[in-house]
Amino acid sequence: MTNMDNNEAKILQDAELKMVNGGAARPISSRKIEKGIIAIISKKFNVPASTINMNTTWDDLSADSLDVVDVVSSIEEEFEYKKPTNPIKTIGDLLP
Repeated sequence: MTNMDNNEAKILQDAELKMVNGGAARPISSRKIEKGIIAIISKKFNVPASTINMNTTWDDLSADSLDVVDVVSSIEEEFEYKKPTNPIKTIGDLLP
């Protein structure tokens, strides 16, 4: 592996598996992030978490653009990461 490959892998790992906790980073699983995203959306839209999955669309939730911004902000705050710049069409698009 080249240095660039190592750096890219480190950046990807940091983006996907780190959450800051009192200044100390600790790994967090993708599944835990997924559950957290579902919990945030469940609370925001007052729907059972069991009805939400990574293929759920914003239309499924009757969400408008302000709802999406609110959810993204909550997720960024909760998990201390910035959402990738790809379009957010499904809940799965929120995963780092």
